[in-house]
Amino acid sequence: MRSLMSAWFFVLLLPVLSGAAESRMLERVDEFLLDSMRAGNIDAWIVVTREGNLDPLSEDFGFHLGTGALVFWDRGSERAERWALVSSLDVVPLKDTGIYDRTETFERDRPFEEALASLLSELDAERIGVNMSEGSGLADGLSATSHALLLRALGDRSDRLTSAETTIMSFRSKRLPSEIELYRRAALDTHEIIMEALTGGFIEPGVTTQKALRDYVQELARHRGYPELAWDRDHCPGVYSGLFRDLSHAAAKDVVIESGDILWVDFGVGFEGYTTDVIRAAYLLKPGESEAPPEVARMFETLERANHAAMRAMKPGIAGWEVDRVAREIVTEAGYPEFFHSTGHPVGRVVHGAGPSLGERGSRGRSTAELLLEPGQIFAVEPSVMRKMPELGGAYIINIEEEVLVTEDGSEYLTPHQTELILIPSP
Repeated sequence: MRSLMSAWFFVLLLPVLSGAAESRMLERVDEFLLDSMRAGNIDAWIVVTREGNLDPLSEDFGFHLGTGALVFWDRGSERAERWALVSSLDVVPLKDTGIYDRTETFERDRPFEEALASLLSELDAERIGVNMSEGSGLADGLSATSHALLLRALGDRSDRLTSAETTIMSFRSKRLPSEIELYRRAALDTHEIIMEALTGGFIEPGVTTQKALRDYVQELARHRGYPELAWDRDHCPGVYSGLFRDLSHAAAKDVVIESGDILWVDFGVGFEGYTTDVIRAAYLLKPGESEAPPEVARMFETLERANHAAMRAMKPGIAGWEVDRVAREIVTEAGYPEFFHSTGHPVGRVVHGAGPSLGERGSRGRSTAELLLEPGQIFAVEPSVMRKMPELGGAYIINIEEEVLVTEDGSEYLTPHQTELILIPSP
């Protein structure tokens, strides 16, 4: 056990939550914990974490410091029981959250494993969820050594362990009304930042580079009060123009944006521990053009239909892969190749957040594409349309990305949906 002096040093490094954030944490547990456990078909849920290797879910329950175990038990009432086992040096911050019905401590002369076995001896649950998952890294926070310790602590009940993946995806992805309003405001600001960059006269075809546009978008975000971005600064925003020869997530380059280019900007901001993710698409008119060429216009029209159809398909109880299929069929039926990514993904504390993947069965989302959508989840919906140009050694791609909220009976866009291709005039 560390010394008292080092413990206080770590306490000073703890994230400082605002009163609103602390209130939301407790409200989220009260509102979502029991329903999410039942959605995952588990009777109990154990989160075991260690200093220096905290489980990703520990922050959802106010635990930011050392070794400990959090136990949630559904005994059939209207509220899950909530226990915590932590070092005596860590117990006060945990009690202050208001989450736990029972907090126990372990000391130098009472090792963690011994205390954990004693606590779990009272846990008479048939299906015990733990954070182990093939489909999601977020739900795979139980280390091998902590898993072995948990098996020893449970003894002959260790065969009751099962993955808590569905519970985690449900609990982490749903949003309180106050969180939804935060998202709505930040998503609208993200949309307006991109629109200002694309329509405010900054882009000069033949002169402006991808890097310059990236830096300008970041400057606009700072002026609007968003110093934090949704992902790393080299890649946020992603600026894509012209012919694609590399289909990876590439950083903006010293590539000049030219007349005749399809251009799209993929951007998100960080706000109060959450992130947004929005794409807007444009075409740079050539001299003498007043509208996009027919094939470019057709690509955008197909893209907009696919995005809107995906949004309309989203409702509680539908699986993520079913939404993906709707968008994918519109694109392929229009004669374009299948896009090489998922139709969409949850957004949350990280830009690819917890929840159902809007992807194909058996794709990168794996089991998460089988999960059912629930009210209060927010997704970034982004099918794309690609026109292969083998004679030029690449392809033209166009994309828009919309933030979509799943409601009680359907879904809605959180920002104005892009229904027309932005046209940027030539000098």
